[in-house]
Amino acid sequence: MATTTHQAKDAPEFAHVNSVLDDEKPAQVEERDWTGTAKKTDPEEIRLVKKLDLWIMPCLCVMYFLNYVDRNAIAQARLNNLEDDLNMTGTEFNTTVSILFVGYVLMQVPSNMLITKVKPGIYMSSWMLVWAAVSACTALVKSYAGLVVCRFFLGITEAPFYPGATYMLSIFYTRKEVAARIAVLYCAQILATGFSGLIAAGVFAGMDGLAGLAGWRWLFIVEGAATAVVAIAGFFMLPNTPLTTRWLNDREKQLAHERMEKDKVSDSQEGGSSWEGLKQACSDKRTWLFCLMQNFHLSACSFNSFFPTVVKTLGFSTTITLVMTCPPFIFAGAAGILFGWNSGRVHERTWHITVGLSIAVAGFVLAASTLNTAARYVACFIFPMGAYAVNSVIIGWASSTLSQTKEKKAVVLAMTNVGGQIGYIYGAYLWPKSDSPRYGIGFGASAGFALCSIACAWCIRILLVRENRRIRASTSEQCPLFCTLPAEVRDEIFSYVLTDYPDPNPTKQFKETTCYTRPSYLAHQLTDTRLLRTCRAIYRETWFKPYVLREHTRWASSGDRAPPRGMATGRRLVQTLKRIAKQLGQENVEIERLRVFAQMYKLDEGDLATILRTPYLAPRAVTLTIRHTDWWFWEDDDPLVFHGKWLTDVGMAMTASTNIFRIELESLERKKDQVNKIADQMAKEWFIKRSDGVVLYADVSGKSRKVDRWSGSSIWHGRRWIRDETEPNRLDYYILTVTFRPQHEIERSGGTISETAFKSAQRQVYTYPELCLPGQDKIEDPKPFVYDENDSEDDQVFYADLLLSHKDNSNGRVVGDLTCQSDSYLKTLETEVVSCEKAPKNAHKAKKHNGHHHDEWLIECADSVLFPEGGGQPSDHGTITPLSGDQTPIPVKNIQRQGLRCIIYSPKPLSPGDKIRQEVDWQRRWDHMQQHTGQHLLSAVMMKHHELKTLGWGMGAEGSMNYVDLQRKPTDEEMQAIQRECAEVIRDNLPIKVETPDDAKHDKLPGDYDKSDGVVRVIHIGDLDTNTCCGTHLSQTSHISLIILGSTQSVHGKNCRLSFMTGDRAITLANASVSAINTIAKLTSSSNVPSEVVTRVTSLSDSATDSKRSERKLLLEIAKFESEQAIRIIVQNRMNAYIHRYDGNADFINKIVGETRDVLQGTGFVVVIAIGEPKGSGPVVIVGDQVAVDAMAQRVKAVVKDIKGGGAGGKWQGKVKEWTKAELHALKEAVET
Repeated sequence: MATTTHQAKDAPEFAHVNSVLDDEKPAQVEERDWTGTAKKTDPEEIRLVKKLDLWIMPCLCVMYFLNYVDRNAIAQARLNNLEDDLNMTGTEFNTTVSILFVGYVLMQVPSNMLITKVKPGIYMSSWMLVWAAVSACTALVKSYAGLVVCRFFLGITEAPFYPGATYMLSIFYTRKEVAARIAVLYCAQILATGFSGLIAAGVFAGMDGLAGLAGWRWLFIVEGAATAVVAIAGFFMLPNTPLTTRWLNDREKQLAHERMEKDKVSDSQEGGSSWEGLKQACSDKRTWLFCLMQNFHLSACSFNSFFPTVVKTLGFSTTITLVMTCPPFIFAGAAGILFGWNSGRVHERTWHITVGLSIAVAGFVLAASTLNTAARYVACFIFPMGAYAVNSVIIGWASSTLSQTKEKKAVVLAMTNVGGQIGYIYGAYLWPKSDSPRYGIGFGASAGFALCSIACAWCIRILLVRENRRIRASTSEQCPLFCTLPAEVRDEIFSYVLTDYPDPNPTKQFKETTCYTRPSYLAHQLTDTRLLRTCRAIYRETWFKPYVLREHTRWASSGDRAPPRGMATGRRLVQTLKRIAKQLGQENVEIERLRVFAQMYKLDEGDLATILRTPYLAPRAVTLTIRHTDWWFWEDDDPLVFHGKWLTDVGMAMTASTNIFRIELESLERKKDQVNKIADQMAKEWFIKRSDGVVLYADVSGKSRKVDRWSGSSIWHGRRWIRDETEPNRLDYYILTVTFRPQHEIERSGGTISETAFKSAQRQVYTYPELCLPGQDKIEDPKPFVYDENDSEDDQVFYADLLLSHKDNSNGRVVGDLTCQSDSYLKTLETEVVSCEKAPKNAHKAKKHNGHHHDEWLIECADSVLFPEGGGQPSDHGTITPLSGDQTPIPVKNIQRQGLRCIIYSPKPLSPGDKIRQEVDWQRRWDHMQQHTGQHLLSAVMMKHHELKTLGWGMGAEGSMNYVDLQRKPTDEEMQAIQRECAEVIRDNLPIKVETPDDAKHDKLPGDYDKSDGVVRVIHIGDLDTNTCCGTHLSQTSHISLIILGSTQSVHGKNCRLSFMTGDRAITLANASVSAINTIAKLTSSSNVPSEVVTRVTSLSDSATDSKRSERKLLLEIAKFESEQAIRIIVQNRMNAYIHRYDGNADFINKIVGETRDVLQGTGFVVVIAIGEPKGSGPVVIVGDQVAVDAMAQRVKAVVKDIKGGGAGGKWQGKVKEWTKAELHALKEAVET
């Protein structure tokens, strides 16, 4: 049944929003799982959700834990003299806290607009790796300015993670499941805030001063390194979309996708781009309410970065303070999980937010009103527990309410998060050091923010209740009883009515004399929708049903083989699909069936793929019909040939909705056997890999094979096809359908897939084999092909002449029967020029002479001793010499096959009939024969003895390695065995014969090779191997001389590329290898036995490593001695110490700094370390009392030219580009004076 799209203009815009009222929820009580979600009954879905939880949740939780650990490290670093080391004063610490959130806010929305266009798992892991580097680099800062820069960039790099994580949860979990998962995720952040104190306590206690670095610097290094390790793991664990998750099987991918499609909220138009998503989010007033509520909430949580400072007011030591910060956040984490779980269980948010933030207000008031140690520490449990309990509820509420399109959802999550993070920017200034120890400003402001957040929650509740009531009122219009039925029941009723309703003109067909007629296919016509329009509300809900349920038809053919307007994809089609997508709240519209009538050349040109890429189009079933009247070769009597180069593009254009792909082969009844054989090959060899990675196979058991027949007029295209008639003006058609479906669907119905197709589908890169039939299947029929309707004698032979026009009518010998192939050892040949024509400019990559292209001529001879490129073997080089006139040899370096013709590219023209002598570059020919024959031998040995099939091969340039591609990597033992077995065959001197049997198989010949007139050559290597090949070959295996196997490397995923070399090339390589071994043996004073040479080189390498290790150890011992000597000079002589070495390095300097810095604090003296020799570069380091360091730095700058440097914390370092003796002497005097 068919319809037009005129109804689309009346389509309504429906909205479904998340209700929060008890009277909006179903009355029945459902059994629920641990998340509060209605308990699932489908075992497959239960297993799927558990698997998602096992892979996604641990990874995201650990990543989010480290996100906050790295962010909060500055709060603990403050207790380890961070401010003193960087000379920070006033509100500078507050600024370093605030500046992080400036970067965070700036990056938030752009990142989430992008995340829907990239792979979110890889995207978040990449950003995590970057923020790990920034966090670790914080340990290197020397000043307040450097710390501000690091914190700003840390905010930018951390920004993409949390909204990205919530977006990832929202595309894998349903709206009822996501709140509990966000609660668990948020719990990781809360625990990070607590446990970061324990981590810092351990680092400060065990590493403070280690290697001369303060404990707070080690804290940033340790936490940054841990983050980098987890980021790398994230690349392998985090998924991107349900349909592309590597650790889900095909069935699980499809189930994960389908359940999320069903869970979408249908409120808004499809967001075609990130900017469209931003526009949708900004135009929805609920977005701004959620942003405001989250802003007030996180403003109330601004105590986060100052919590250790607040606990410090209780009067305990730094270590005890850091330990005491942990328990309150453990309770807060538990409260977060409890509130998130219960919110999902009862489907309620407003009261949960109200209760949680009210608890926080009580805690803030208690903390501000007392300085009693016990009471204040109890308050430190209360206000984090209440404040952190509701974050997952707010984010989950926003995600499920504003998730009409994935672009809008991503932007909303980012905007909500940005709205909250802005609170941290100004919140950092509510906790000034001057307000210690009570911090009344911070606690009072936090209580006020919490109350404002509660007010926003109630505003959103009231707004959603009103919208739900308005929607219910509008959809009940004119039919209150019918519209009270559940949506899925209405959907079933509408589908039944529309598909069963009779067409007003069911007999309308295409004219019988057109080539696109078919009894089972009707022309486009209207569907009567008067019944639907009797109820406006029902019509608005179902106007698109006839459009979605019908079969859409398109032609991919020349214009004369399609009905009017049949070829156009149609602007109106796209517009209608867009309106349907808008109403359904979907990215694409899943129509039931799409049929494409195609000519083969149009498939090659990508027309089917283009149709499948039509915007918004997502067919559930696609039928590709290849018709007798639409394919030139099917009108011929030659055996059918069916290639599949176009299948890769078609698969990539398919959406995840397409689970059925049918290829319908229609030919004449007399070609039934050919069609059956083609279909058998198709089911065995072909598959379709969709864009999401799911593979569709054919059922080789034949259960899904469908056969149809019909009879029609023999007149089409204005001609009457006499000889195919079964009776006057009647042709009998035979139709065979091969259906491709996902593996699990075939197996569920008792079918079987082809092992060949299954293995092929696992490859990263795959070329579909050509489907063809051997020559004896050709149908011989002496009758004329076709007469026109007037029986004109001139037209009787029209079709036959047209078919014969492509035959080779030259006088030259055809490729396959050339002298160079029948006698590969012949070096010269006298022959005659058959034709000569100037080559088109783009026919060959012509050489340039003085900036101009050199002209070439295409010469065909009656025969050729020069081999044209083919069979993986490059063309010969040589000369052609005219036997009369100017007899100067003409060099030729390019001979090509065109169809069955051998064409010589010549820099000079010759005339047809000219006698010439051809001469081969024998050294090149001999080398090519050795490599080519060696490849046949190597492939035969690997297949016979090790089942290693050769997938392809390539001949390297002169003197370089060749290669063969294999299905797997051979083991070392197999490599040794293959080399040994090849050598045995070479010694056996097997004969190599070339035959041209009539029954030779054609499956390995090029597609443009005319198999009817061409000669097929079969190469026999004794009884070891028989293979089709057109190249030149040796006459016996002993002429190969030698085969050497080289290295292996992975190509195209699981395949392996093995390099090899044969003949004189291999002998040259062997001689060069022996010469190299002898040279190395002399240099290392060892024998020339290869194993001993390797052992000796390895030993020398190990000795060099040991020497470097010993040298480093000795240098560190010297550094320790120099440190002790310097301290002794300072103590005994009350003067600065000077250390100079030519060979010092960073380890040497750091050792001295670590040994002396703490000892010299407060003494007023320094140690100056100079590294380098005259005319060389090197550093200068000053370590000691800070005041003395600053003074000494000025002296150093006065005596050493062009030195630049800086430092803090009792250390200054500069770099000298080129020392002079005078400067070294002056520096020593300046230090010791």
